[in-house]
Amino acid sequence: MKNAVSKMLDERLAILLQQVDTVEHENIKPLDDCQKLLEHGVSTAEDLLREGEVVVSDKTGKDHQNLCHFTNKAFHIQLDSLPEVPSLVEVPCLSAQLDDTLLSVARDQIFSHGAVASRPPVQIEELIERPGGILVKWCKIKESAAQTRETLRQHFQDMKNAVSKMLDERLAILLQQVDTVEHENIKPLDDCQKLLEHGVDDEFVVQDYRLQYRRHNSGHFEDAYVGPECEFMVLQIDPNVDYQFRVCARGDGRQEWSPWSVPQIGHTCLIPH
Repeated sequence: MKNAVSKMLDERLAILLQQVDTVEHENIKPLDDCQKLLEHGVSTAEDLLREGEVVVSDKTGKDHQNLCHFTNKAFHIQLDSLPEVPSLVEVPCLSAQLDDTLLSVARDQIFSHGAVASRPPVQIEELIERPGGILVKWCKIKESAAQTRETLRQHFQDMKNAVSKMLDERLAILLQQVDTVEHENIKPLDDCQKLLEHGVDDEFVVQDYRLQYRRHNSGHFEDAYVGPECEFMVLQIDPNVDYQFRVCARGDGRQEWSPWSVPQIGHTCLIPH
């Protein structure tokens, strides 16, 4: 599951980074065209300047002809015409819009998480105390495409780490529940194993047996018999009622009783007479 969530976040990050590339490509083209036009104008001016220097330094009889040609060429080149430069508000500035509440949502909301804007976001810049109020100042925050990519990468990495941590914590809780259930249910088997160990002990000589019973799942066990025999008739049993029985043993010369046997359920359908 951790790998699946990580993969989804990587896929969403790739989509957003592709959007950054698209917006950057679409909005950088006018600026690139403007730059190329300026570079072309500068190159033309440099060529014209070199040509003028040649005309001025020419000492041949063609001075007048070359000067006329140069003047006519310079007249048709508009060196004072520059392309319109976009105003600051028209220049795109990428920003990443992210929502940290994503951690509580599922797959569909992960894939709709985040957006890439081609205009700078507005951020609170300063809060100033005033009598009976607060002066709020804000400004436009400009981010480059590279900064936007870094913001997206850092945010999604933080999200992946947070999701991974939550899954680890949930896994620890579930493993603890497994341990608890295992401990609660393994105890009767452990008791049975201890009883069997007593049974295979060649040196264990039984002195007394102890039989207890109770109504099924109600109250405490009561002693029905303590003695050396291996059977006992328990009387005053209500018909068609389940009873639980258990037995333990005490070795010769010992004070402590062995672990209880696994409880057995029995009932009688016969009415006493």
